[in-house]
Amino acid sequence: RRQIGAQAAGDAEADQPVAAFGDQRPGVGKSAGARGAAAARQRPALVDRLIALAERAGTPVLGVFEWRLSDRTRKANAALAALGASIGLSASEAAAGAIEVMNHNIAQAIRIQVVAKGLDLGLFALIAFGGAGPLHACFVADLLGMKKILLPDFAGVFSALGAALADYRYDFVQAPPSRMDRLTGAELEKIFSALERKGEGHRRHHPRLPPRIDRSLDLRYVGQSFEINVPLDAVPEGRMILGDVIERFHRLHEEAYGYCDRREPVELVNLRLSCFAITSKPPLVRKREDPGRQNHGARRIEEYALRERIFLGPGEKVTGPAIVLSENSTAILPQGWEGSAVEDGTLILCKGGAA
Repeated sequence: RRQIGAQAAGDAEADQPVAAFGDQRPGVGKSAGARGAAAARQRPALVDRLIALAERAGTPVLGVFEWRLSDRTRKANAALAALGASIGLSASEAAAGAIEVMNHNIAQAIRIQVVAKGLDLGLFALIAFGGAGPLHACFVADLLGMKKILLPDFAGVFSALGAALADYRYDFVQAPPSRMDRLTGAELEKIFSALERKGEGHRRHHPRLPPRIDRSLDLRYVGQSFEINVPLDAVPEGRMILGDVIERFHRLHEEAYGYCDRREPVELVNLRLSCFAITSKPPLVRKREDPGRQNHGARRIEEYALRERIFLGPGEKVTGPAIVLSENSTAILPQGWEGSAVEDGTLILCKGGAA
């Protein structure tokens, strides 16, 4: 089904209730548009909140995607009205409030993963994928102080495309725990050679695809309960110098945790070897305009201009407040954000003219 906002994010975990705005996560709650017993529960999921707000777009917008949402919209509004009534809000206020909480939850999840490592999010670009990712992207970026967003043309099928283009990969692990100062490079090379022979047996299934082998070590300071993976891609096979590997571990530890201690002994936990058969990657080409598709031109929902992504040529700009519609996702650009399309269809968004 073509979508104007999110995939059915609430169709996964039916038995988890939504308590006011306390647990606004993808997969929590059950879409009021679901079938069967699930529909009877009518616990509003993220997709219901988005549908309720999308209703304000009116028939012209929904008609672009040939949606027939009247029944689902009615059920979504009923579920949200019940939720809102319990806390003194209308259905649309409940939907808007729930989405705002969702934006904060997404931002917090990103913040925990990145800021804890001492990285400055303002130096990074945010990539939004999934049917609903571009809807939340600008609001999440504002919460995180990020100034640049990449919206792939295929955001709504991002994971499916990745699965279709992924390389064949076979992973092998051997765990001979030992202190690094008690090992030799020759001993580790011998183990890696045995793992590589196992990998060759699998790679024979793809004789026409170019191979690649990645080797790495999981290392930690003696007494630690967690390890750091140290890639050996720059170490020539058969010429491993353990002192160089240990020094790389110290640097990676410092990058991850802000300190290292070269006086502490280092312990080997695992040897890892990954064998790849590299698949061909076709260039991403922007979808051509459908000659039979009508460009509805300039339309608005309140202060938001409506643009259809398929009609945005390379270099063409979109200035917020705007809503950009496509067949697999929808993007919202609030005031202060500007987007520019590139040749492969990616929409690059910048805040306040940031490059």
